[in-house]
Amino acid sequence: GVLHRDLHLNNILFKEKADGSRHFQMIDINRMEFKKNISKKERMENLALLSHDEDLSERILRAYAKKSGIEEKLVDKELKRRYRIKHYYKPVKHFLKHPFGGKRKY
Repeated sequence: GVLHRDLHLNNILFKEKADGSRHFQMIDINRMEFKKNISKKERMENLALLSHDEDLSERILRAYAKKSGIEEKLVDKELKRRYRIKHYYKPVKHFLKHPFGGKRKY
């Protein structure tokens, strides 16, 4: 029932203990959202924020989906959405903000 909303690798701390187990801790929790029911789509969208590396994101999403009983087509749809954001929407947004290649220096 928790969506982090600022989920990335720097906000997850982990420590390996002497017995081989791992302790995980979430930090920077001010943007967390608590809900009674989180849809599969919301879970995929939130988890896709974890890494900007496309291969790592795909591995994480597919492993999570398999453990959670989420259909592969939902994972594929989220991966396509993330690809479009990274390769189409963000460059266009940057170009519109900085049409001559960068911010002006005064």
